[in-house]
Amino acid sequence: MNAGIAPGVTNLLAAELLEENPDADEVELVFTVTTHATGGAAAAAFAHRGFTGRDHHRVMQVTLPEPSGSRRVLGFAEPDGGWLGPTADGLTVSPYICLAERSVGAMMRTLNAVRLISKLPPAALGSGRRTAVEEASHEPVAHSVAVLHEGLRLDYGLVVGQGDFRMAASSGIVFAEALLGRDGRVAAKPGAWYPEEVLSPKRVEASLPLAGIDVTKIDHDRVGSASAH
Repeated sequence: MNAGIAPGVTNLLAAELLEENPDADEVELVFTVTTHATGGAAAAAFAHRGFTGRDHHRVMQVTLPEPSGSRRVLGFAEPDGGWLGPTADGLTVSPYICLAERSVGAMMRTLNAVRLISKLPPAALGSGRRTAVEEASHEPVAHSVAVLHEGLRLDYGLVVGQGDFRMAASSGIVFAEALLGRDGRVAAKPGAWYPEEVLSPKRVEASLPLAGIDVTKIDHDRVGSASAH
């Protein structure tokens, strides 16, 4: 289940960070998206539900790799808990969205500030749009995963690549191949599982870069605090 890039690779990174930081009480996820990415009606409906699910979302200042840089990001689909599996049970999970288009991000934050974001019409996010392309888009993608204790970042990492749709498909293939045993049988119990329940980062760390997905853990001395309001 959710075996893509985000959720998917972000789940594996979160599970590893939580294992290495047992005192963590919160997982913070920042997903970068653009209105120009490959997508369709389902993507628009998903975005609409995530933004309009509540009257007000938290806003936080973060620093992401260029071209995003220092940005204010908006809470998103909080009830979904970042699509993390049982590894995050009992923890606070704080998902945010960074919109690549600064003007669109500013508009969404304004609607959020005046408590009108839940009234956003579906058409505003491209509801009903169909995208038929010969090649998936190559927009810059940088998803951030951090673990915190009492609001202070303990550790974090980045998932970086080109094209969210492309990365999701590629990571799904990497996961499938990692689960295949030498005899071609699936090396896991049958059933529906979250990626972090059947895989570890070490089992896919060599394959992900070949698929155009870079997972980097940040040095502890570069980890700092972030404020949300």
